[in-house]
Amino acid sequence: LVSLHNEIVSFCKLMEPKEEEMKERQDLVDRFTALAKSTFAEEGCQVDVFGSQATGLCLPTSDIDIAIQINEDSKADEKGTANTNNNGKKKKKKKKKDSGKEEDKGGKEDVSDSKMVSKQQELEDMENWDKNTGSPLQRLAATLREQWLDDLSYLEVIENTRVPLVKFTHAPTNISIDVCFNQKTGPQAAALMHQYMEALPPLRP
Repeated sequence: LVSLHNEIVSFCKLMEPKEEEMKERQDLVDRFTALAKSTFAEEGCQVDVFGSQATGLCLPTSDIDIAIQINEDSKADEKGTANTNNNGKKKKKKKKKDSGKEEDKGGKEDVSDSKMVSKQQELEDMENWDKNTGSPLQRLAATLREQWLDDLSYLEVIENTRVPLVKFTHAPTNISIDVCFNQKTGPQAAALMHQYMEALPPLRP
């Protein structure tokens, strides 16, 4: 049994990535993290690595699993605040007075406020005409094509699946990366595996 144990340990050491390979993988993760944060700078995002790369159980040929957590609450709050303010302007009315002229004046001001809001919206749409309004998957893929085109040997957006993905391969290192959005179970599972390996060291050969 001791001999078998030693053979298993030796095989694991033989198969695990070398120090320079792990550095290469980490450098790629760092580069992608910067790319993702610049792509979703408006919403704000967090880039989490999970799977074998996060647990240290990866092979030299293993892909890298990444989950991007997009903070959509801030954007939604801004839109909600804007809508509330706009609705408030639309609903705001002058107090009725006995004079018919005062009522006509209040009605004209309401129409004027509504026109101002519409005009402001038109100006904002004209200013933002060139902004990408697609899904996060498509936005990330577009950024990869634009900034990493020469470094990609493969790129695919898979949307019709339980967990939509952006899959691509970094040609210089031949490392594949799978990216999903707003999935927290993967990073949670990686953290749990770390706890298991700390509590039971033999779990990792």
